[in-house]
Amino acid sequence: TYCYKEDLTTPAQGAKMDFETARKSVDLLLREGAARERINIVFFGGEPLTNLPLIKQVVDYAEQRCDELGKSADFSLTTNATLLTEDNVDY
Repeated sequence: TYCYKEDLTTPAQGAKMDFETARKSVDLLLREGAARERINIVFFGGEPLTNLPLIKQVVDYAEQRCDELGKSADFSLTTNATLLTEDNVDY
């Protein structure tokens, strides 16, 4: 089984990652993995789908940077599936 919070849309405490922090993480990954042709970004921790707008921003940014650098990127996420919809599965 996979644990889940009773109300995934309103976290009781803490804050969601902002784009600036995520952007810096992608930049660090690209810098540290400069010799690699492909990078892998995994969204996990808590329930990533509670911050789907950020995931979309990160994917767009990482794809743009990879295009500029001649690299490719793979993306995956770990979810408990309670927030899956047809739209975000298609994405």
